[in-house]
Amino acid sequence: MPLLCLVNNCSNSYILTKEKKIKLFQITEDLTLYKHWLSNCGRQDLSELPIDVLHNYYRICPNHFKENMFTNNEKTTLLPGAIPTEFDIEPSDFHGTSNPSTRKHRSKMNPKTVGDLSPSHFTSEEKRKKYVDMIKQKYKEKQVENANLKKQVRYLERRLIAYQGVFQF
Repeated sequence: MPLLCLVNNCSNSYILTKEKKIKLFQITEDLTLYKHWLSNCGRQDLSELPIDVLHNYYRICPNHFKENMFTNNEKTTLLPGAIPTEFDIEPSDFHGTSNPSTRKHRSKMNPKTVGDLSPSHFTSEEKRKKYVDMIKQKYKEKQVENANLKKQVRYLERRLIAYQGVFQF
């Protein structure tokens, strides 16, 4: 299982941060703190998982902790009572209902597919224009993809007809 930052709008992962020497932190095993971590990160959907599963398989990057939450300047060790509080958006805006086994939940706040859009993405004129343009672009991409698939089907049909003539039983 890849180590990914569990914050919904964060794309940091072990692979991306390894080269930068940024440490991804395990979820705290402190029973009083881990629910605060999940709540602040907008991931209440994970609260039913056993704490050992959370601790072993989920991570959070240092971007979500204030500077005073670290024991050193390199940001490699957290203070015992550290809680993530730094986010691009308010945690209450997170959807937090996605399947934790995929990265799809990351697209809820920054949708990359039309299916991820919701009415909240059209609250301002700027957002509306951005997402309508995205829809138009995706539509064009699908038209090209569809045309290429049709060509491929025609090609395969011709090949099948040719093979049927060769292998008549």
